[in-house]
Amino acid sequence: MRHYNRRSRLHVFDFIFGSIETMQQEFVQQAIKIADVVIHPNLEGLGWLEFEKIKEFIQRGEAAAREKIVQIKKVLAY
Repeated sequence: MRHYNRRSRLHVFDFIFGSIETMQQEFVQQAIKIADVVIHPNLEGLGWLEFEKIKEFIQRGEAAAREKIVQIKKVLAY
């Protein structure tokens, strides 16, 4: 689950995305149970609307995928 930092002022999208994320949690938990590989990048310190940090999002996703590369290769070889 994502932890939100306290800010002095919240944006309306914080509430919208937070609501969507809450609704998706049950679906995500069920999908994780049947997934062959789960890649979960550390997104701590990054917010929903920080589009200017796209490179950071990508780097963290790539790093998380590299950590699972052995599992990914096993699934692909099957």
